[in-house]
Amino acid sequence: MLETLLPMLPRPEIEIDQDAFQEWLSARRSSVVGVSCEDGSCPVSRYLTEQYQQHYYVSSDACGTHDAPASYELPSWVRAFVNRLDFVCSYIEHPITGAQALQVYSWAVSPERLHLFDDEVEEDIINDEYCWMHTPGGWTCRVCRKAVQ
Repeated sequence: MLETLLPMLPRPEIEIDQDAFQEWLSARRSSVVGVSCEDGSCPVSRYLTEQYQQHYYVSSDACGTHDAPASYELPSWVRAFVNRLDFVCSYIEHPITGAQALQVYSWAVSPERLHLFDDEVEEDIINDEYCWMHTPGGWTCRVCRKAVQ
């Protein structure tokens, strides 16, 4: 019974210093900082693992460790960054350099785009249906999303 209740309990938001993450990427411009679409190797996962000396898994909506999967909510800027990185890489695993991650980061966290990842707005913009008709399609299909707006 407890196992079925755990996913419904509110999760605390993990503290990730946005400026420190940006500086970390900048210091590694020519190095691979992660892999897109890979929860255990995305740039945010590698950053947290390096900072806390414990392996973190980061998806587009939560993060956690091996012992406590999906135990933290992510700040909206992290969700925006991870979602955009996966989208730019066509939802396929690709090695990402610090310079590439910084380009995606700059686009994803701009004020005119960041609000799209606030909980109350996100549900209105992203279509509930999975799109099989467009490329790249998926739940964040640009064509279907525009139809909802």
